[in-house]
Amino acid sequence: MKYKRKDIERHELQEFDIKYIHNPIIDALVLLFANVIKLHPITITLIGLVCGLISGFSFFKGYFILAIIFYDLRWIFDNVDGRLARLTNKGSRLGAFLDNYTGYLSDSLCILGLMIFYNSKIIYVLGFFIYMCWIMNKLMSSKYNSLTTKVTNLKRDGLTFLKIFYNRGLREPFNSVDQRMLIYIICPLLAFFGLPILYSWSFILIGMFLMHCVYIAFYINGLKKQDIKMKFIDQHHYTRGDKIDNRL
Repeated sequence: MKYKRKDIERHELQEFDIKYIHNPIIDALVLLFANVIKLHPITITLIGLVCGLISGFSFFKGYFILAIIFYDLRWIFDNVDGRLARLTNKGSRLGAFLDNYTGYLSDSLCILGLMIFYNSKIIYVLGFFIYMCWIMNKLMSSKYNSLTTKVTNLKRDGLTFLKIFYNRGLREPFNSVDQRMLIYIICPLLAFFGLPILYSWSFILIGMFLMHCVYIAFYINGLKKQDIKMKFIDQHHYTRGDKIDNRL
């Protein structure tokens, strides 16, 4: 079977850089691995892990441009494996586990490589809090997004805090993927051209903390709205597939 680009299943909402920059590259690789080379999605995941290991080692040695290139490749392969699995119907629990595990492992090694390269107490402290805040934001983002799709036919519009981004098929701004781009690509690139990474990481940490506060606030607000809608469903005996008034 010859797969085409229109057959590739993507997430309805995507990050800005994926939607407008990386999609053509990711789709081209998916079609290459599906039609020509015929690699298994788990193999793509492992290729991404190798790119992540090279990136982490390059950060440790101070080869920032090389590290950025391989980190971006790791990120591209991280998107390729999922789309390839859905396209070829080769998804598995093992593949999903490896996808998440290798992603966290690669990011951990990269930020560790950066911290060891600078070998400064304040950089170690900043790196630790940035990584912890990134993980918390990633978990909170997943909680928030799962909440908005928990009930059939409840659109995100009633719960999202920036509808304009969702209406354009984008995820919330400055989410975990955007933060990862800034930490591992933009900041090292600026450091390569002379801006101390201490400054850029400090600004990012402040932004991540504020974003985490926003997630918590809107998640609590979303829970309240979901409770109201669930009560409405129970009172009117709505069944799965019935349309629900999103103005509630």
